[in-house]
Amino acid sequence: MNFLCIYNRFYIIAKISKVLGGAKTFFGIYALAAFLPVCITVKKEYRIISYVLVMFLYLTSLYTTGLNIIKQAAAVSICFYGLRYVYSRQLGRYILTIVVAMLFHASAAIAIVNYFLWSKYRRNISLKTAFLVIIGSIVLAFAFRKILQVLTTFSVFSKFAIYIESEIMANNNLIFVHMLVFVFLFLIKKPMISMDRRNALLYLLVLIGICLEFSGFFVIYVKRIAMYFYDIPSIVLLAQTPLLIRGKEKTIMYAGVLIFGISLFVIQFAILGHAHVIPYRI
Repeated sequence: MNFLCIYNRFYIIAKISKVLGGAKTFFGIYALAAFLPVCITVKKEYRIISYVLVMFLYLTSLYTTGLNIIKQAAAVSICFYGLRYVYSRQLGRYILTIVVAMLFHASAAIAIVNYFLWSKYRRNISLKTAFLVIIGSIVLAFAFRKILQVLTTFSVFSKFAIYIESEIMANNNLIFVHMLVFVFLFLIKKPMISMDRRNALLYLLVLIGICLEFSGFFVIYVKRIAMYFYDIPSIVLLAQTPLLIRGKEKTIMYAGVLIFGISLFVIQFAILGHAHVIPYRI
C-alpha cells in the first residue's frame, strides 16, 4: 500500500510511520487523532458524566466505524473538541480548531455553524428553532450539488468535484436505530436540559444529524456530513441518562446504556457489514 502518495497532505507523518512500522503505525497515529480530542473534551467539559461510559460508547460506535474513513473520523473528533470554545464564546479559537480539523478533512468546515446555534441563555429548544434547523438541514441535503459547485471553485474543496455528478447509493438502515435513540432522548429532553443547559446545543446537533442522515437514501455524501452533528453529541447525551435516576434504578439504566453500546456494535459490524475497514485487514 503506497500510503505516502494517498495521504500526501501529511507527508511527514507518513514518513515517520514508514520508519517506525509502515501503514499500521500510520493508521495508529490517525486513530490517536480520532481518540484523544474526544477523550480530553469529555474529561474536562463533562466531569459529572461517567467517563468510562462515554468512552465505551464512543469506542463501540464512531471510533470503530470511523477507522474506515479515518481522516474524517479525526476531523469529527477535533470538531467536538472545539465545542468547548462554542460554550465559552471564543470564536477565534473555534475557527482555528475547525481549520485544524479541515487539515484532516475539508468537510469539517460545515461544523462552523455550531457556533451560531448556541446561546448560554438557552434553556430549551423552541418549536421555531427546531423548525428552522429541520428546514436548513433539508435545504442543505437537496442543494448539496449546487453548494459543491460553488465550493469546488476554491482549491481546498476542489477534490470534492467528483461528488457533484456521483449517484452512489448506500445502505442507510442504521438511521432507524438512530431515530429510536433520538425519540428516546427527545422524551427526556426537559430534564436533560435542566441538568445541563449545554445539552440544548447537543439536542440541536442530533436533530440536524438525523435530518441529514435521511438524505443517505439518495445522496451518500450528505449522510457522511451528519457525522459532525449526530455521532458524538448523541453519545454524550446517552451517557448522561443514568444521572436522571437515583437508587438501584440508576445501576439498571447504566447497564442498559452499556448493553445498547454493545448491541449497536453488533448491528453495525455483524448485521450491516460495516467491518470491512482497512486497519483490520493489514
